[in-house]
Amino acid sequence: MEEKNIETMELSGRTLRELWLAAKWAKLLSIITVCMYFIVILLVIFSGIITSLFAAMVPFGGFFIALIYIVVYTLTVLIPGILLYNFATNTQKAILKNDDDLATTGVKRLRQLFQYTGILALASILFIGLVIAINVLYAIF
Repeated sequence: MEEKNIETMELSGRTLRELWLAAKWAKLLSIITVCMYFIVILLVIFSGIITSLFAAMVPFGGFFIALIYIVVYTLTVLIPGILLYNFATNTQKAILKNDDDLATTGVKRLRQLFQYTGILALASILFIGLVIAINVLYAIF
């Protein structure tokens, strides 16, 4: 099999247009993701305040549950949203300025987003497997 030299690859105008459109959509999705993140965080904070006012809870119980939720939500939503935004802005700037370094940074952020999402998916699968194993063991014994 013949190896191609990817160091000298050039992108056609059609490819650049598709990349530009992908970056535009990525930017829109990342902005929506970050905005929704902050709306949900505000809802968590206010629901925690209201719950603690009207319910007899364990001291700081609602606070710790809200804190855990915020941390998990940040790891699963905000960080991918920021990586997606970085991909979009760097890619758009790279196309406008014809800058190879910005294009490399943009694609690097996209790679980091995929890696991060893959790690989260694997961690989720392992967590679900652990919960199932614990439930099976609990049912047996």
